[in-house]
Amino acid sequence: MQHEITIDELTRLESPSIIDVREQSEYDEGHIDGVPLIPMSDFLNRLDEVPDGTVYVLCRSGARSGRVADYLRQNGHDAVNIAGGIQAWITAGNPIVTAADSA
Repeated sequence: MQHEITIDELTRLESPSIIDVREQSEYDEGHIDGVPLIPMSDFLNRLDEVPDGTVYVLCRSGARSGRVADYLRQNGHDAVNIAGGIQAWITAGNPIVTAADSA
């Protein structure tokens, strides 16, 4: 089982299930369109929102998402950390949306 994926590998997947575990203010500053937010600070209360199947976990740089992905794997989920997080996503030139875009 793969434990980490690069942005380049992720963008080659067809319709990956991604969750963002940053906090609301970080998410509002910029996120991948259509990716749901399940903040790490509230994660255990919202486990039922984790999609079935392989889930790719995103944070700012890959540290928090790595911890969440580890937790999910230890509890029977197929979870993969997204290396470099949203910073790597943006650096690679991929689009983001902000809370202002959604307003």
